[in-house]
Amino acid sequence: MRHLTAIAHHRNGVMGVGFHVVLFRDGKESMLGIKFDNSGDKRNVYVAIFNVAKLIDGDIAMGSNSYRGDEFDEAVTTWSDKYEAERSAEAESENKREARAQETMKAFAEEEAIKAKVAAGVEWLVQGKLEADRRNA
Repeated sequence: MRHLTAIAHHRNGVMGVGFHVVLFRDGKESMLGIKFDNSGDKRNVYVAIFNVAKLIDGDIAMGSNSYRGDEFDEAVTTWSDKYEAERSAEAESENKREARAQETMKAFAEEEAIKAKVAAGVEWLVQGKLEADRRNA
């Protein structure tokens, strides 16, 4: 049984192809999966799978620390799709929070402008009353 341990999205530089990196358990083995963004190309699988213990020992040899990506693609794709959906929801939520904050700031600025106009009007009335009182005195 496969169980996700950790996941992240990476991109090498501004022009690099994005990819998801997943750490997962496959039975008792700790595994590392890399799924490259394939822009909807369903014909080709862009998944690399490695045994973490073998990587730690420096084993990157084909045939020794190599696994069929197509056997892991469904699980890795499910995990990466869920991760992207959660990231998208978080970004949308953050955008909504930012929009609410901007609306609040705008309302506050409008309220302050109204207060300033009222204060100016009161000042004008007081000055007019003082002038009228001086003339009548």
